[in-house]
Amino acid sequence: MRLRLGYLTAGDETDMLRRRVGPRREAVDLSPLTSPDGVLAMRKSVEEVEITGDLLDYIVAIVTATRKDPQVQVGASPRAGSRWSSWPAARRCSGSATT
Repeated sequence: MRLRLGYLTAGDETDMLRRRVGPRREAVDLSPLTSPDGVLAMRKSVEEVEITGDLLDYIVAIVTATRKDPQVQVGASPRAGSRWSSWPAARRCSGSATT
């Protein structure tokens, strides 16, 4: 599928720029979910998660499939596989951080 998008009209582009340089939202009160030590502990726990060889093989199979599929113009890079391999650990930490 090919999709062609033209440029904005001059008026629409001016409105877009006005929204970007205009005042932002009102201040929002935020409360911390964790402490700096809590963040460091979560990062450390990510490094301790064991990723099995089966999962790594599966990630490589998915990445390779994106490179061979004729419907995919640019396949996933090795960096994509590296990122995907860190998801299980990150999900584990995000779940433990909220319980």
